[in-house]
Amino acid sequence: MTVPQTIEAFARGLRERKFSASEVVADVLTRIDERNPGLNAFILVMDEAARRQAADLDRELAAG
Repeated sequence: MTVPQTIEAFARGLRERKFSASEVVADVLTRIDERNPGLNAFILVMDEAARRQAADLDRELAAG
């Protein structure tokens, strides 16, 4: 999956069901895990909270 590069592309993709918020969050968290040891760009990654919020958003979108 390709992570949307703008918030507009993200919103459009969610509306068109090209991907779910959970898929995007999982992809981004994987990229952070892979790259942060060398970059040290993040002090704290709240992955569980991000996954919960993404799941909540997916449920809201599915409910209309």
